[in-house]
Amino acid sequence: MAKIIGIIVVIASVLGGYVLSHGKIMALFQPYEVLIIGGAALGAFLQANPGYMFMHVFKKSLKMFGTRFTHAYYLEVLGLVYEILNKS
Repeated sequence: MAKIIGIIVVIASVLGGYVLSHGKIMALFQPYEVLIIGGAALGAFLQANPGYMFMHVFKKSLKMFGTRFTHAYYLEVLGLVYEILNKS
């Protein structure tokens, strides 16, 4: 969740600063350029790596937006913080 919020903050800051400095917002949106660069990057990645590596990277990249911490882990950390603060 923090990653998504971070991405939104970065995009909003860049676009907001550009608009406030009297820039034309449509000059930033170049869909064909994104298609060319993204397609070339994906093609180079597919060419440089075997098929199983592509699937491995794809599966790992989907986990990037998941959480690796459980509710029990948060409770354990909270208990540890409580113990540390009570000893000081």
